[in-house]
Amino acid sequence: MQEILNHSIFGNSVFDYLSSLGLFLGGMVIVYIFKRYVISRLQTWADSTVTSIDDLLVKAIDKALVPVIYIGVFYTALHTLVLSPDFKHA
Repeated sequence: MQEILNHSIFGNSVFDYLSSLGLFLGGMVIVYIFKRYVISRLQTWADSTVTSIDDLLVKAIDKALVPVIYIGVFYTALHTLVLSPDFKHA
């Protein structure tokens, strides 16, 4: 088993790829939980208020911040791997 995990593909071991995948999936779960519970509770709170500014703020967080967090999770997981110099500068 250790031999399989230490096998190198494109300069990264299988363990490195699995670690990166685990980081990516874990980050996706955290973002999903954030979106499912925190954003929905903020939306419920914003719906109960009279002003529309808080509704706009919750919508902006959901439409702008959440996708940026998804990209950040992908970026973080990808940069745990050894990448070629051409890929890093693209």
